[in-house]
Parts: sequence; C-alpha cells; structure tokens
Amino acid sequence: MKDLPLRLKIYIGFSVLFTIFTVVFFIAVGIIPPYLPSYLEILFFSAILALGESFIVQYRNIAISTSFAIHLASVILFKPLAAVLIIIIGFSFRVVKHNGKYVHILNTSIYKTLYNYCGFIIPTLFGGLVYLRIEKIFPSHNVLGIICLMVSFSIVYFFLNTLIMSVLFSMLGNKSIMFFFKSNSKLSLLSTAIMAPFGIILAYVFVEFKFLGIIAILLPMILARYTFSLYIQAKMQYIQTVDTLMHAMEARDKYTQGHSQRVAEIAEL
Repeated sequence: MKDLPLRLKIYIGFSVLFTIFTVVFFIAVGIIPPYLPSYLEILFFSAILALGESFIVQYRNIAISTSFAIHLASVILFKPLAAVLIIIIGFSFRVVKHNGKYVHILNTSIYKTLYNYCGFIIPTLFGGLVYLRIEKIFPSHNVLGIICLMVSFSIVYFFLNTLIMSVLFSMLGNKSIMFFFKSNSKLSLLSTAIMAPFGIILAYVFVEFKFLGIIAILLPMILARYTFSLYIQAKMQYIQTVDTLMHAMEARDKYTQGHSQRVAEIAEL
C-alpha cells in the first residue's frame, strides 16, 4: 500500500472497518439471523462462486461475472450471514487470467483483496436485509413474491456495488463519482438483470434437486456468460474501429487533430 495515495488508503481502510462493523452490528442486534448451513453446502456454493469469479468478462475497468446469481441464491437459501461467508471463501479461491498471467489471492495485494471483499459483502448484506424485510410482506411461495424479492435485492445490490466501485474509480481517475457511476451503470445493470433470474432458478433447483440439480443448471449459466462475452468483444471492436477511423481522418489536418476526442470529453460532462 506504499504507492497508494493517502485518500485512497483512508477510503479502503474505512470500507474494511465499515464492513466489519456492519456484519458484527447486524448479528449483535438480530437484524440478520445468525444461521449457517452445513459445511458441505457452504463449500459447494463457495466452489461454484470461485468458478464464477474465475471466468469473468472484462470490459474497461469493470469485471462482469455470473457470481451475482450465486450471491442471490445464497441469500435466498441460507440468509445473508451464510452468503457473506460463501463470498469470502469463494472469492479467496478464484483464479483469473489477466494479460496472460494467472491472478489469485497469493499474488494479489492485500488491499485489493480486502476492497473486493467489501465490494461484494456490503451490497449482499444490505440487499439481504431488504430481502428479509420484503419477504414478510411478499412471501416467496408465489410468483409475485418471488419477483418482488428478486427485484428489491437486485436494485440494492446494483446500486451499492456500482457506487462503491465508482468512488474508487473517481479517486484513481480524477473525475466525479457521478461520471463513473453513469458510465459503469449500464453494463452493471445489464449484468444484474441477466443474472438475477438465474439466481432464483439456482435456489429453486437446489431445494428440489440438491447438488446434482445445481451442476446441471450451471451449463446455461456458462452459456449466458459466453454470449455476454461475445457482446462485449463485439462492442469493443466497434469502438476501436470508430476510434481508428476518427484518428485517420483527423491526421489529414493538424488543426483538427484531437477535435473529436475533445468533443467526446465535453459531451460526457
């Protein structure tokens, strides 16, 4: 952490302390039930979460994976506290290939690992809290209740996760939090909307068919992730093509060189 700006150190430290305090406080006052499933269930869901985090789609500074569906299913099946434990274990064992190298917890800086924990745990805790409150009004044994619970958890999770990441990007990129929130929200919202129904399906399949059912349902989830990856790649190629043509046209006249880039920056303000 020596090379990090002071304000970034403070922000990461505050995020870690706030996360720890929130977990302890929620348990101490009984806001979330201190229920934990069996060790086998925790390890199984941690394993599929590690797989989901290992096969991510990278676009700009945003990493998109199928793990949100597992977060939602964990909250539905085991309540928020168990979901937090599954997140910690699953994220700790992820292995991501980045720039030709495999990145894991042993070669990742501790501050980045702790911050990533916070970015998942805080949205899951507060989303789970809202889920438990809404469940008292709309029981999960009917379609309307399931939809309300899924939407409420997804909205809270999406907002908090995007906000936490946008604050970090704002400190690194010297632009406003709102700028990064707007630029990141479209992809985050799309990923959340796609994965939320899979979270409901995962929970239902596990209740009915246990572990074998989950293994069977992972195939369409992987297919959805692959389709989304193709979409991201196509979009990036389109942007690169437009950028290349823009620079080629502007290179013809030194007085107009850089004009399109300046217009784009002003339009984003």
